[in-house]
Amino acid sequence: KKKDLDKAIAAFQEANKQDPKIFDGHYILGQLLGEKGKGDEAIAELAKAGELNPDNLEVQMNLARTFDKLNKFDEAVAAFEHAAKIKPNEAEVYVLIAKLQQKKKDKDKEYDAWDRAVKYDPRNVEAHLALSWLALDKGQFDKAEKGFQEAARKRTDDHMIYVGLGRIAVKREDYRRAMEQYRRALPRRRLAGRGLP
Repeated sequence: KKKDLDKAIAAFQEANKQDPKIFDGHYILGQLLGEKGKGDEAIAELAKAGELNPDNLEVQMNLARTFDKLNKFDEAVAAFEHAAKIKPNEAEVYVLIAKLQQKKKDKDKEYDAWDRAVKYDPRNVEAHLALSWLALDKGQFDKAEKGFQEAARKRTDDHMIYVGLGRIAVKREDYRRAMEQYRRALPRRRLAGRGLP
């Protein structure tokens, strides 16, 4: 509470020596080491906490985030997937997995993760948009269109939704509809102050 991390870390290290089977000792020490920027040491302590309490969602989430900070993306994905087994309906976990797969440039696994995020939280506009763009790249126009339309119901000011719908119409050679969608995008783009890709 006094924000003296060094003394807190030393105290938790001593406590863990005296009784290495106390979950909180390893979990809190892992968090403190992470705050100090000691990523590898934080991972070791969080992993011990995970061994002591394998069904603790927060341990796996913290472990995954720490791996991510160290650019250990495969390990981060594995920890998030372990978290998904603990709480399979948690859309946030799949969003985080999708973002890691995006960093790894694995579009197929990213697509699968966004798909699961949409399944468990159909209100998540970010997931709908990301999945729609990937579906468009895969030529899954019906799925992409459905996702863009769902996003449009919740976020009417995002010009990229209408750009996506326009691109689908172009792929279907429905140029009149494409023009309608691009016209809908223009005033929203001006409001956003961004360039139209």
